[in-house]
Amino acid sequence: MKNKEWKFVAPAKMTLKKYPCGVKEGDIIALKKDLTYRGCNGEPTGDIKHAGEQAVILSGNPNDPDIVWLKWHDGDRETWDSDILETFEIIGKAT
Repeated sequence: MKNKEWKFVAPAKMTLKKYPCGVKEGDIIALKKDLTYRGCNGEPTGDIKHAGEQAVILSGNPNDPDIVWLKWHDGDRETWDSDILETFEIIGKAT
């Protein structure tokens, strides 16, 4: 979110079910290749997610539909931008 102020959004306002990039709430996604996290300085933090690790797409903010919310299998939540399908593949739907 370039040049925008971050604002708290109440969970009840996270009503976006289908993102413009094609993923939907409940989709199960998996990493296509290993992901190394980097800090603000660009150096690796030591945190790595491995190819095949799965996350589920969460509902999003309808006022910011290009920010995709996901939850990893370990419960961590994270955001991704609209190029999510370059890094992940959809492998199923949550039940």
